[in-house]
Amino acid sequence: MEAAPLNTVYTCRSAKAIASKEVIMVFYDVGLQALVENGTISKNESICKADMSTTMSPLTTWTASTMTPTKPPPPPIPSVGNYTLKNGSETCLLANMGLQLNLTYVEDNQTRLINIDSNSTASGYCGDQDATLVLEDMKTTIIFHFIVEQSKFFLKEVKANISLVVNGSSKYCRLQ
Repeated sequence: MEAAPLNTVYTCRSAKAIASKEVIMVFYDVGLQALVENGTISKNESICKADMSTTMSPLTTWTASTMTPTKPPPPPIPSVGNYTLKNGSETCLLANMGLQLNLTYVEDNQTRLINIDSNSTASGYCGDQDATLVLEDMKTTIIFHFIVEQSKFFLKEVKANISLVVNGSSKYCRLQ
């Protein structure tokens, strides 16, 4: 995710992937404001670069004379969850997003798509220069750490703990 000025809501309707060695995390339909000042949600938006496309390609019609192989259906897009952190009665972090993990487990070399439950429990804290959002459901815990530098907030670190079944046995993965 790109850095966004403080006192703005970062929005990205396009799918945005963040990759590490073990996992690809795909964000969908994001609206995020970290380190909310005075508990007031901003009306100003900071739009991601992917949503700022100014050119459109012309439509092309193709007629196939032979059958072409079909592609497997794309994975289901995760539902958007609405997550809020408060300091007392004031909102300090607001996140609206769908989240999907694309995980390849080394033991069986199988890729798994894990959609994060939009009803995940949100917890965490907000400081003056950083905020941490923790999303938890029955099988997954994801920790997002946001920081402020030069009047902009950005995602500094993501950690995930995931329980999954591999070849009939439960496995636990920790990703950073």
